[in-house]
Amino acid sequence: MIGEAVDTVVTVGWALAAWIAALAFVAAVVLHSVVAAVWWAGRVLWRGVTAALAATGPRTALSAPLTTEQPDAVPEPPAPAERRTAPHRPAWARKEAA
Repeated sequence: MIGEAVDTVVTVGWALAAWIAALAFVAAVVLHSVVAAVWWAGRVLWRGVTAALAATGPRTALSAPLTTEQPDAVPEPPAPAERRTAPHRPAWARKEAA
């Protein structure tokens, strides 16, 4: 009878330990997800604020979203890069070498 009680206590103990381990794993995954999401949102916000401050200055960057002004013109995109040198061809492949 005492043996059965000890066996039951050991079994329940192992089951409780397994539940604690499983819940700790789930809590760690949830905590990691929350930390990653908050970090990502903070990074996006930080980059947006610093880009606005760098582009317009601190006074206008922070008040710009409160105004309804539209930019006067959209700047032209840069022209594509041009090749500075002629493509390399070996001497045997040139027509003037033959």
